[in-house]
Amino acid sequence: IFEGNSEHDEEALSVFDPPLFTRFIRIHPKGWVNDIALRLEFLGCDTQPAL
Repeated sequence: IFEGNSEHDEEALSVFDPPLFTRFIRIHPKGWVNDIALRLEFLGCDTQPAL
C-alpha cells in the first residue's frame, strides 16, 4: 500500500524496488481525505538494449 498526499498542491513519490516489468497496473484507492481524486504518472526506461 502506498501513501498518497493529503494536500491538493503536494506530490507523493513511490519507488518500486525491485522494479516492475508489466504491461498493466491496476489501482485500488483504499481511502481519501475530503473528495476523492487520482492523478498518477509512471516513469520508466526501455529494457531493450540499444542497437
